[in-house]
Amino acid sequence: MAFILVCGTTAQANASDAVGQDPSRVGSSEKKAAYKKMDFSALSEGFAIGFDAVIVRPLYITSLVVGSIMLLPAIGMAALDGEDSRNDAIELFVTVPYEDAIERELGDF
Repeated sequence: MAFILVCGTTAQANASDAVGQDPSRVGSSEKKAAYKKMDFSALSEGFAIGFDAVIVRPLYITSLVVGSIMLLPAIGMAALDGEDSRNDAIELFVTVPYEDAIERELGDF
């Protein structure tokens, strides 16, 4: 949780530096203009990376482990229907969770 907060506050500080002025030191109309000019994409990107690292990745890794265990009975049932069904079961239980947990970049949903 602290990782998410650190990423968010760092990105927010970088966003306020990008404007070139401190919004707390200017007048109210200038403060509104500076707020509109601020780019919050860095803040949302930092939050997305932290959320992905702390919450989403462990869930995908758990999904990969459980899917690998459930693959054996699924392969047995899919074998009755043919090779396409086996490939679909492998993709559903192992390939997709592996790609989401390991190969995907942080924060890229």
